[in-house]
Amino acid sequence: MVAIASMFWFMGWRWENSTKRPEMKRTPLVSILVPAYNSEKTIAATVESLQDMDYPKKEIIVVNDSDDKTPYIVKKLGAKIIQSKIRRGKAYSLNQAVKRAKGEILFFVDSDTTVSSNALDKMVPWFSNPKIGAVAPMFRVKNRKNKLTKLISLEHQIQSALFKLHMSFGSMIAFRGCGVAIRRSTFEKMGGWPYTLIEDTDLGAKMVSKGIKIHYEPEALAETIEPETFRELHNQRRRWGKGAAFSFIHHRKFYKKNSQFLLYFLPYIFLSLGISLFLTAQTIMYFIPLVSLYLLSAVTITEIMFFMFLLMLPVHINIFIATTTATTGHIAIMTCGEKGRKGDWLYIIPYILIYVPLTLAFYIHGVLSGIKDKLKKRDELDLKDW
Repeated sequence: MVAIASMFWFMGWRWENSTKRPEMKRTPLVSILVPAYNSEKTIAATVESLQDMDYPKKEIIVVNDSDDKTPYIVKKLGAKIIQSKIRRGKAYSLNQAVKRAKGEILFFVDSDTTVSSNALDKMVPWFSNPKIGAVAPMFRVKNRKNKLTKLISLEHQIQSALFKLHMSFGSMIAFRGCGVAIRRSTFEKMGGWPYTLIEDTDLGAKMVSKGIKIHYEPEALAETIEPETFRELHNQRRRWGKGAAFSFIHHRKFYKKNSQFLLYFLPYIFLSLGISLFLTAQTIMYFIPLVSLYLLSAVTITEIMFFMFLLMLPVHINIFIATTTATTGHIAIMTCGEKGRKGDWLYIIPYILIYVPLTLAFYIHGVLSGIKDKLKKRDELDLKDW
């Protein structure tokens, strides 16, 4: 795991230090589109951060999908508002907003996300490269105020390192929809946001499979509100897992051939298989002679279980210590040099022992739910999942 982390970190470091942002020769109009649903508590901060960006040519359009005070707040701040009559979901709302937008670049920002004042200045120059269709900023946790959000903050640092790893291949394979700039012509060519559960992952895969690049800009910052309770985290990651199942089914041919996707998953799969096979071999090695004793009526089933517990306990303890130590080193190397928050590294051990197993279980729950819905031919976009 240390070797894998070192390789990943080096590839990301080499990309970051060999990449130079092009000069901005022109300033195209950027339409900033914000989907809102029950967002009256967060929309003001979002719009204000968008207005405070240094970029001179921009328009801000908020699409409200709920019956609350959002339109009043947006109008008071001087931004445009589109009020939906009924709830249609994020993808539909944004696709309708694009028809009203005038910008050459579309910057999609969630209603609970704020951006740095230099975000567009850092992101827009990359569109001078005709092969780049989208640019994603670096994400941080905005509401970093309890242990769970601090664990998610550490996760963001790991994701940033993985984005740089992906860029060493020339493009990311996905982006987060809570903050991404997309070339309008690319967006229209792709048919807009797809009507599925995680439309950002699906659109990203569609773009890259067509030869369009997604660029990562770590100097542009977006801060977003993350789940503050494990119930909220379960709902979010279950939805992501369910949507990921749909996305993989849609783009399975692309994922099976994609270098970044395989490089990210295969080493961890092989490590997991290796540990499982080792434990299986150890179990068989101890179990066979105990079964022989049982057949000779020398021991009982209860005694076999007791002996197996005693024999396997040191093995499991050693595996636990080894994997925990290796994973700690893996994360420490991956996040080395990342622009995180002070003290995040203190949460590495609970991240490994608590956060990762829980989120993995939530993802698996979502994946199984997605497969079940697919088999029953249910609609992919169920607003009840939000």
